[in-house]
Amino acid sequence: MIIQFFKSLDEDPIHVAQISLKGDDSFEYKFRVLSIDDGEITHFFEGDYYVKIFKVVNTPRSDLESA
Repeated sequence: MIIQFFKSLDEDPIHVAQISLKGDDSFEYKFRVLSIDDGEITHFFEGDYYVKIFKVVNTPRSDLESA
């Protein structure tokens, strides 16, 4: 699975992740949305975002030559 986060669909993604599916074809993805350094809190991902999720399908082809 590939997950992409966009602030605007007209721009490049601001965060991309590649994750594996579980045996039942479900997935779970967790990430930090804030950072605390020396008592200072920095928030990431404030506001609204677009998320695109792609399932990668590998199709083995016996007629392709290996490089």
